[in-house]
Amino acid sequence: MKRVLAVLIIITMLISACTTGGETPEETKKPEETQKETVVVTDETVLEFKESLKTADDPFEVRKKLDIIMASGSEEQSDTVLADYMRYLSAYSSMGMSKDWDKLQDLEPYFDASENIDPESITDPSLKELYKSLTGAGYKFIRVEGSVEPIVDYRSMESYSDSISDGMKDYLKFKAMDSDKVWAMDAGLVIPVKELGDRIAAAEGFLKKYPDSELKGDVLRDLRNYLSGYFGGLDNTPVADGGGYVKEYIDAYEDFLQKHPDTSAAGALKKYYDDIKAKGFAAPYKEGDTAGRLDFKWRVEAITDGLVSKFGSVAEYSELLKTTENLVIRSKPDTKGELLFVIPKGTIITANSIWNGWAAVHTSGWSGYSSMDYLVPVEYDASHHHMTLWNVNLREGPSTDSKILTQIPAQTIIFIDEINDGWGKTSHAGITGYISMSYVKKP
Repeated sequence: MKRVLAVLIIITMLISACTTGGETPEETKKPEETQKETVVVTDETVLEFKESLKTADDPFEVRKKLDIIMASGSEEQSDTVLADYMRYLSAYSSMGMSKDWDKLQDLEPYFDASENIDPESITDPSLKELYKSLTGAGYKFIRVEGSVEPIVDYRSMESYSDSISDGMKDYLKFKAMDSDKVWAMDAGLVIPVKELGDRIAAAEGFLKKYPDSELKGDVLRDLRNYLSGYFGGLDNTPVADGGGYVKEYIDAYEDFLQKHPDTSAAGALKKYYDDIKAKGFAAPYKEGDTAGRLDFKWRVEAITDGLVSKFGSVAEYSELLKTTENLVIRSKPDTKGELLFVIPKGTIITANSIWNGWAAVHTSGWSGYSSMDYLVPVEYDASHHHMTLWNVNLREGPSTDSKILTQIPAQTIIFIDEINDGWGKTSHAGITGYISMSYVKKP
């Protein structure tokens, strides 16, 4: 009898389970744990996020905030905050990581044969935590000239594809080519010259498809750098060796003309190629010929500037700043950094990035860091802003017979007040005079 009762009890329990659908008891449900955090994203939210990036010192925490906005914002808002975040990552890598720089060098032994790092192979717990935090924020690490350096991992940003525009998706694809495989390192090409040509074509393709993109300036800068290396080579991978052009460059030029005949670069390359072919592919300068090498450099720069200008001006999409006092360029964003150069008061400089009161600047052939306390924004003026090609004499009058007042260093942005008969009136270091327009170009 007891056995029968036991069977009946078991059957009753099974029937009960079936009728309730086997549901988990109410008290064990925690749906809120699986819900994604969302916010109502407004234009003010976007501006507040951008403002916070100026001093944010924890990229991983910033990435969490970005994720929330990307999950709730419009496509336009998502494009804006993602672009701001990537600029922040670039600025932070050069200015904010100084406190962790020595620690990051300990990653060197963990690179494998493919130049990747398996985080689980890192034996130092604090180093592993730092690595995971920074890669989680959107960085990857490469070895450059014996040191470990961070770069933005644009491929990782493709996780936002459902939230961003086609233009942003194409921008990420373009930038990911370089974060997947850096094109130049140790003053030399590290990718085949043919592949560099493909990247030039890709840059042109983006600029033609998205002529009004807010990301245009970044692509223009990449295009300029690619073209310079493609036509002129780099110090450790020159276009010529032993009296003639290196075969890899010649093959790459021929390949480009076949694969990308409709690009603007192909038009310039055809003239360049025909010229060097007519000369039997002889080296463009002799070894030890400083003047010849300089002449070749300016020729390449003219080709590069001409091609880039078809799509826009790099300066137009750059942060231009003006010094309010004589200002020091330092080796790092810290008052303890080595003094590299003193910028005269009133000089216009280019800032690659700004973070936490410091700007990564470039002027007069010098690059480094300067305090934002003595810099004010300047709006680009296509009609009046020019850049010196090399050291230029500032004269008392518009004539080579006129007294030399001072010399303006090469690669200095100047404001030309007026131009007459090939002479421009300008000021430098508080001195007003005239320079020959033969020695300046558009920045």
